[in-house]
Amino acid sequence: METTLKIIGAEEKESKAGRKYIVFDTSQGKMSCFDNKLVEGLKKEIGNQISIDFQESNGFKNIKKILTEVKTEKIAPAPQKEEFVEARAEKNKSIYTSYAKDIFVSLDKNGLSGEEVMKKSIALVKQAIAAF
Repeated sequence: METTLKIIGAEEKESKAGRKYIVFDTSQGKMSCFDNKLVEGLKKEIGNQISIDFQESNGFKNIKKILTEVKTEKIAPAPQKEEFVEARAEKNKSIYTSYAKDIFVSLDKNGLSGEEVMKKSIALVKQAIAAF
């Protein structure tokens, strides 16, 4: 039977007849293996997901063949620092524009208005940015 499972660990055992074999602890329970070449391949896969072929008889599961190594999906890398810096600069521009507008509206309520007041508002925001 074919299945995909995770190899968790391995333990050497000896049969009643004196033959050594390995019992693998897997995500689907204990499974034995008597083929030394296969055992070496399975030991290299401890901690990994693999597809195997096994035979079950008398309540024992015996691994017969490694079919394929299962590839796990990689998580996409985080955005590059440059992209983050650009996005942050755009956000800051929006925030500073909002601050300048708030200063302009406040000055406008006090009877001051016009292009010179807007320039003064922008200058005040730039001064505050430089201070921090």
